[in-house]
Amino acid sequence: MAGPRQLKSKMLCTFVMAVVLLPTAAFVLARAQTAQGLATLASVNVGESPVAVTVDEARNKIYVANAQSGTVSEIDGSTLSRRDIQVGIWPRAVAAIDSPARILVANYISNSITIITPNPTPLTTEIPVAEGPVDIAVNKTTKKAYVASIQTGAVTVIDIPTALVDAVIDFPFQGPWDIEVNEVTNKVLVTLQQASAFAVIDGATNGVDNVLTSGGQWPYKIAVNKTTNTAYVVNHNFGPQPSLPDNIMATDLNTSTQTLIELDPSGTQSMLLRDVAVDEVANKAYVIGYLKIELVVIDGTTMSVSLIPFGLTHASVLIHQGARRLYSTNVGVGTLDEMSLVDGHRESSLVGDQPWYAALDETRNAIYVANRTSNNVSVVVGECGPTLPGSVHSSYLAEGSTINFDEWIVLANPASTETRACVSYFTENGYKTGVWLTLAPNTRMSLRANDSVLSYQVSARVDSGPNPVFVERAMYSTMPGLYGAHLGKEAEITSTSWLLPEGVSAGGTETWVLVSNPNTALTPTVTVQFLTAFGPVTVPAFSLPPLTRRSLKISSYVSTFEVSTKVESTGGGVVAERATYLAHSGYAGSTESPGISSYSTTWYAAEGSTAGGFDTWILLANPSPSSTANANITFFTSTGPVSGPSIVIPPLSRRTVKANYYVTDFNVATRVVANIPIAAERAMYANHPVHGKGSSTGEAVPSPSNSVLLVEGATAGGFETWTLVANPDTNASQTVNVKYLTSSGLVAPSALQGIVIAPGQRISIRANDFVPNNFTVSAKVEVTSGSGIVAEHTIFAPASLARDMTSGPGL
Repeated sequence: MAGPRQLKSKMLCTFVMAVVLLPTAAFVLARAQTAQGLATLASVNVGESPVAVTVDEARNKIYVANAQSGTVSEIDGSTLSRRDIQVGIWPRAVAAIDSPARILVANYISNSITIITPNPTPLTTEIPVAEGPVDIAVNKTTKKAYVASIQTGAVTVIDIPTALVDAVIDFPFQGPWDIEVNEVTNKVLVTLQQASAFAVIDGATNGVDNVLTSGGQWPYKIAVNKTTNTAYVVNHNFGPQPSLPDNIMATDLNTSTQTLIELDPSGTQSMLLRDVAVDEVANKAYVIGYLKIELVVIDGTTMSVSLIPFGLTHASVLIHQGARRLYSTNVGVGTLDEMSLVDGHRESSLVGDQPWYAALDETRNAIYVANRTSNNVSVVVGECGPTLPGSVHSSYLAEGSTINFDEWIVLANPASTETRACVSYFTENGYKTGVWLTLAPNTRMSLRANDSVLSYQVSARVDSGPNPVFVERAMYSTMPGLYGAHLGKEAEITSTSWLLPEGVSAGGTETWVLVSNPNTALTPTVTVQFLTAFGPVTVPAFSLPPLTRRSLKISSYVSTFEVSTKVESTGGGVVAERATYLAHSGYAGSTESPGISSYSTTWYAAEGSTAGGFDTWILLANPSPSSTANANITFFTSTGPVSGPSIVIPPLSRRTVKANYYVTDFNVATRVVANIPIAAERAMYANHPVHGKGSSTGEAVPSPSNSVLLVEGATAGGFETWTLVANPDTNASQTVNVKYLTSSGLVAPSALQGIVIAPGQRISIRANDFVPNNFTVSAKVEVTSGSGIVAEHTIFAPASLARDMTSGPGL
């Protein structure tokens, strides 16, 4: 140990009254639900002269040190409500630890550290430290805090759980200023301004391992690459000094090898280098300067330097390694600037006056900017995309077009807590920056893709967290040849093999196969094979670059009324869907279904009707190149099960069964049982006296479920939505609850709780009767007693969009 002296801390334990402001009082800007690219969502008023900000990600709280008010503002990241907590005189730095939940504040004038326990009524403990505390660093592993005091020249070590001082490490007349912890090595780095040096402290012994030169006049900021154990010190010189130019010192702490990076060896420029951040993924360091017009990029392997035009008056820099983004506050123009670390793309968003400081919530990719002279904190969300931090679920939609179509991305959050989602698009021309969404508990939301991207070929990817968001896509067109509406649910995986059972490419009907690559780095090779009643037809293989889409028109390769499609890839998984635009046999409208990635010997389709002008077809595809499939069909109706036909399907072939030949009922569900794994789909066509002509398809599901979420649905503006539930158990009844998720929350009609479905029965529920006049209606069907059900939804669209019907199974 380097002679630490123990302090007997006089701890002042007090309960501090906190002023709680309602969200409406805390907001200067209305909180937005969606944002394109980098966007400032809100501005929260805080105390006078906010000089530091930190984030407690575990509890989604933000803490702001208000120097002139002597307070710390606590902001709730979900509601943006605020309360102020009294601390010492001139709070200058703030840090957070999540276990135990503590906030540490360095009070520059009162020479103390305030430790806040953020209870409903916060408890504060004040600990005297060496004179002039200016910075705090926390080791969350060892639960130690390190306080740099510039005037006395010391680093105080505090044990956070006990709020006791472990040691005081003296650096008299050396000016400890910026402090950083490497939790991997348990070392503490502190710049010594008067000594033009920095010290390495051993966190285990509190001894000083080494003091190394910074190579400049005023070592202002230090950052460490924890992976390589390399430190970068930025020297901040006040004016041109040939003897001490602005420079950066890179130090390999494993060997103490140092590399001096001189940006202006002549010393004739004043750059006011301000901050440095490390990208451990790419092993690079980024340095900004207040008067340096370029962003300085240092390669951590070669120590070579490159410069990127970036603009003046930048004060702080942050890097989100997962999102591959760099953020920097621009004091002079009042913006937060963002740069992609992948392609250099730049975005800026206006914040408040003199934004000197910022903190990053990596989990939510939110940046909180402290605006020193406007006395507020701006809440900014970064660009999102496939690398959304904190994502627990990814959804893929291969089909989509925003030229000649209205395309909607429909999202549901069935959880009891708020969650976020990022909707990003990719086209034949590449990737389109994503859109942030916040979904309240048990709610449904619709996003119009046309407002974000304009392209003939649009695929979408939705990444969500901390709770999964479930997604469908609806499309409408009134264009000749494209007329109709169709609906498709998300694929939850990429796959190297997809089968699309339905398809027609004769009689004026067109079918398209849509293949997308949602991978960010892989370029798979794709092979497409069409399965017809006469055997397979193969398309030449093609490459599909990352985040792009490809469309294939089946009639360019084969003309037939019965065609299934097999999509296979090597070198990476893809996503495949099928869209059909009808013009044969008196049919009208359009249909769409996602591919089936896993074959099964058993398939279920909940929707179907063979009365009142409806025709229902069951489409069976045998992907086996050598084995013949034998399939038996059973129909479930309003009065129970009805036996259907047995079908023989040769290898690599498609067969079609018209359900109307075997049963007449408004309620028809289907079960297919085969001797070998096959794929199945259901098609339905209408010539209804009320709804007119229309068509829909839905891929079959391989097994019943105890819980089904049907994302799309609307009961306003001429829409009519039906929830269709079948009990495939032919021996026992099942009991279900049906609830609806809307834009304003959960609706659970009493008449739909405890519905008993007889063995082998199908029922239909009209959502308009229970949640009328609502454009955002998802249905949740849950089994409370029984072995599992199958469920689908059908939506009849009004003539104002494209009179048609859409349907499909749930998630």
